[in-house]
Amino acid sequence: MGVIRIEHPSYVGYRAQRSAGGKVRYKYFSLASGGEKVSTKVESKVRKAAEDFDRELEEWQRKTRDEQLSKSVPIRPSNNTGVRGIIFRRKYKTEKRGRAYKYPIFEVSVLKPDGKSLMRRFRVWPGSERETWKVACDCLAEAKGVSARSLYRRFPETLF
Repeated sequence: MGVIRIEHPSYVGYRAQRSAGGKVRYKYFSLASGGEKVSTKVESKVRKAAEDFDRELEEWQRKTRDEQLSKSVPIRPSNNTGVRGIIFRRKYKTEKRGRAYKYPIFEVSVLKPDGKSLMRRFRVWPGSERETWKVACDCLAEAKGVSARSLYRRFPETLF
Protein backbone atom coordinates (compact mmCIF):
# COMPACT_ATOMS: atom_id res chain seq x y z
CA MET A 1 0.00 0.00 0.00
CA GLY A 2 2.85 2.37 0.76
CA VAL A 3 2.85 5.74 2.48
CA ILE A 4 -0.39 7.69 2.78
CA ARG A 5 -0.98 11.17 4.18
CA ILE A 6 -3.89 11.30 6.61
CA GLU A 7 -5.69 14.56 7.32
CA HIS A 8 -8.46 14.07 9.83
CA PRO A 9 -9.82 16.45 12.50
CA SER A 10 -8.37 14.20 15.21
CA TYR A 11 -5.12 13.19 13.47
CA VAL A 12 -2.70 14.58 10.90
CA GLY A 13 0.25 12.56 9.74
CA TYR A 14 1.45 9.67 7.59
CA ARG A 15 0.81 5.94 7.65
CA ALA A 16 3.10 3.30 6.16
CA GLN A 17 1.23 0.03 5.58
CA ARG A 18 1.78 -3.24 3.71
CA SER A 19 0.27 -6.70 3.88
CA ALA A 20 1.59 -10.17 3.11
CA GLY A 21 0.74 -13.68 4.19
CA GLY A 22 -2.57 -12.61 5.68
CA LYS A 23 -0.89 -10.15 8.04
CA VAL A 24 -0.96 -6.37 7.92
CA ARG A 25 1.93 -4.33 9.27
CA TYR A 26 1.68 -0.58 9.68
CA LYS A 27 2.99 2.38 11.61
CA TYR A 28 1.73 5.93 12.06
CA PHE A 29 3.96 8.99 11.85
CA SER A 30 2.34 12.03 13.48
CA LEU A 31 2.65 15.65 12.39
CA ALA A 32 1.02 16.92 15.58
CA SER A 33 2.87 19.64 17.42
CA GLY A 34 0.57 20.90 20.14
CA GLY A 35 -2.23 21.63 17.67
CA GLU A 36 -0.10 23.96 15.57
CA LYS A 37 0.89 23.55 11.96
CA VAL A 38 4.42 22.15 11.60
CA SER A 39 7.04 23.54 9.27
CA THR A 40 7.71 21.98 5.89
CA LYS A 41 11.17 20.93 7.09
CA VAL A 42 9.68 18.90 9.96
CA GLU A 43 7.02 17.50 7.65
CA SER A 44 9.63 16.34 5.14
CA LYS A 45 11.57 14.60 7.96
CA VAL A 46 8.43 12.79 9.10
CA ARG A 47 7.60 11.78 5.51
CA LYS A 48 11.16 10.52 5.00
CA ALA A 49 10.88 8.43 8.19
CA ALA A 50 7.59 6.97 6.93
CA GLU A 51 9.15 6.15 3.54
CA ASP A 52 12.16 4.50 5.23
CA PHE A 53 9.81 2.33 7.27
CA ASP A 54 7.86 1.56 4.10
CA ARG A 55 11.07 0.26 2.47
CA GLU A 56 11.52 -2.09 5.44
CA LEU A 57 7.94 -3.26 5.05
CA GLU A 58 8.47 -3.74 1.32
CA GLU A 59 11.44 -6.03 2.02
CA TRP A 60 9.38 -7.94 4.59
CA GLN A 61 6.52 -8.27 2.07
CA ARG A 62 8.86 -9.58 -0.64
CA LYS A 63 10.45 -12.14 1.71
CA THR A 64 7.05 -13.33 2.93
CA ARG A 65 5.75 -13.77 -0.61
CA ASP A 66 8.90 -15.62 -1.66
CA GLU A 67 8.52 -17.97 1.32
CA GLN A 68 4.89 -18.61 0.41
CA LEU A 69 5.79 -19.38 -3.20
CA SER A 70 8.59 -21.72 -2.20
CA LYS A 71 6.17 -23.61 0.05
CA SER A 72 3.37 -23.49 -2.48
CA VAL A 73 1.75 -26.77 -3.30
CA PRO A 74 -0.75 -27.43 -6.01
CA ILE A 75 -4.29 -26.44 -5.24
CA ARG A 76 -5.27 -30.10 -5.36
CA PRO A 77 -2.51 -32.05 -3.64
CA SER A 78 -3.60 -35.52 -4.83
CA ASN A 79 -1.33 -36.38 -7.71
CA ASN A 80 -1.52 -39.37 -10.00
CA THR A 81 0.68 -38.23 -12.89
CA GLY A 82 4.03 -37.87 -11.13
CA VAL A 83 4.18 -34.16 -11.96
CA ARG A 84 3.29 -31.80 -9.15
CA GLY A 85 0.52 -29.53 -10.40
CA ILE A 86 -0.95 -31.79 -13.13
CA ILE A 87 -3.72 -34.24 -12.25
CA PHE A 88 -5.41 -36.79 -14.49
CA ARG A 89 -9.14 -37.24 -13.94
CA ARG A 90 -10.86 -40.09 -15.74
CA LYS A 91 -14.40 -38.84 -15.50
CA TYR A 92 -14.75 -35.10 -15.48
CA LYS A 93 -18.42 -34.19 -15.58
CA THR A 94 -20.02 -31.09 -17.04
CA GLU A 95 -23.66 -30.34 -17.53
CA LYS A 96 -25.04 -28.32 -20.39
CA ARG A 97 -28.72 -27.85 -21.08
CA GLY A 98 -29.66 -30.65 -18.71
CA ARG A 99 -27.30 -33.24 -20.26
CA ALA A 100 -24.26 -34.64 -18.45
CA TYR A 101 -20.99 -35.13 -20.32
CA LYS A 102 -18.18 -37.24 -18.89
CA TYR A 103 -14.68 -37.33 -20.34
CA PRO A 104 -11.04 -37.61 -19.20
CA ILE A 105 -8.96 -34.47 -18.57
CA PHE A 106 -5.56 -33.24 -17.45
CA GLU A 107 -6.07 -30.54 -14.84
CA VAL A 108 -3.32 -28.01 -14.15
CA SER A 109 -3.75 -26.36 -10.75
CA VAL A 110 -0.88 -24.29 -9.41
CA LEU A 111 0.02 -21.03 -7.67
CA LYS A 112 1.73 -18.56 -10.02
CA PRO A 113 4.70 -16.40 -8.93
CA ASP A 114 2.44 -13.34 -8.63
CA GLY A 115 0.39 -15.16 -5.98
CA LYS A 116 -2.66 -15.86 -8.12
CA SER A 117 -3.95 -19.38 -8.61
CA LEU A 118 -4.14 -20.94 -12.05
CA MET A 119 -6.50 -23.78 -12.95
CA ARG A 120 -6.85 -25.06 -16.49
CA ARG A 121 -8.47 -28.23 -17.79
CA PHE A 122 -7.41 -29.95 -20.99
CA ARG A 123 -9.67 -32.58 -22.50
CA VAL A 124 -7.95 -35.84 -23.45
CA TRP A 125 -9.21 -37.11 -26.78
CA PRO A 126 -8.64 -40.79 -27.65
CA GLY A 127 -5.33 -41.15 -29.49
CA SER A 128 -4.06 -37.67 -28.60
CA GLU A 129 -2.98 -38.26 -25.02
CA ARG A 130 0.63 -37.17 -25.61
CA GLU A 131 -0.38 -33.96 -27.40
CA THR A 132 -2.72 -33.03 -24.55
CA TRP A 133 0.04 -33.86 -22.05
CA LYS A 134 2.39 -31.48 -23.87
CA VAL A 135 -0.18 -28.68 -23.81
CA ALA A 136 -0.74 -29.20 -20.06
CA CYS A 137 3.04 -29.23 -19.46
CA ASP A 138 3.45 -26.02 -21.47
CA CYS A 139 0.78 -24.35 -19.35
CA LEU A 140 2.42 -25.50 -16.09
CA ALA A 141 5.90 -24.50 -17.27
CA GLU A 142 4.72 -21.04 -18.28
CA ALA A 143 2.99 -20.50 -14.94
CA LYS A 144 5.97 -21.69 -12.87
CA GLY A 145 8.75 -20.41 -15.12
CA VAL A 146 10.42 -23.80 -15.63
CA SER A 147 11.45 -25.82 -18.66
CA ALA A 148 8.65 -27.78 -20.30
CA ARG A 149 11.04 -30.24 -21.98
CA SER A 150 11.80 -32.01 -18.72
CA LEU A 151 8.08 -32.37 -18.06
CA TYR A 152 7.34 -33.87 -21.49
CA ARG A 153 9.46 -36.93 -20.66
CA ARG A 154 7.42 -37.65 -17.53
CA PHE A 155 4.34 -38.71 -19.48
CA PRO A 156 2.27 -41.07 -17.26
CA GLU A 157 2.17 -44.24 -19.39
CA THR A 158 0.38 -46.20 -16.67
CA LEU A 159 -2.77 -44.07 -16.90
CA PHE A 160 -3.64 -45.08 -20.45
